[in-house]
Amino acid sequence: MSDGGPIVRTTKMRRLTRALLIANFVLLFLSIGLGFSHEEYLAEQRLGIADIITYSSQFWFIASTILSVVLFIWILVSKSEACRAQRPTGLDWTLFLGWIFAVALVCLFGFIAGLAG
Repeated sequence: MSDGGPIVRTTKMRRLTRALLIANFVLLFLSIGLGFSHEEYLAEQRLGIADIITYSSQFWFIASTILSVVLFIWILVSKSEACRAQRPTGLDWTLFLGWIFAVALVCLFGFIAGLAG
């Protein structure tokens, strides 16, 4: 069974990359913007789900970032004519570079917070 050819495959890769990056921004906003309190964390610990939530969110952010970078680079460096016709748009570049910048800021914040003790 055919998947529709290289143009459809490239379009699916672009959509997957966009979906991953948008989901990452939403999850980052939810985890930082809502300001989860210490009481909520203690309640999660009593329920036994704090570690599950923490580790699964860490895994998601790392795996989805690596996957989106790989897909984005694949679209950029692909030699096929279908990929050349489906180059990343301004939205793709904005999402990708914005996410990389956000990751750098979060890592910098974590580093500085770690230095503070």
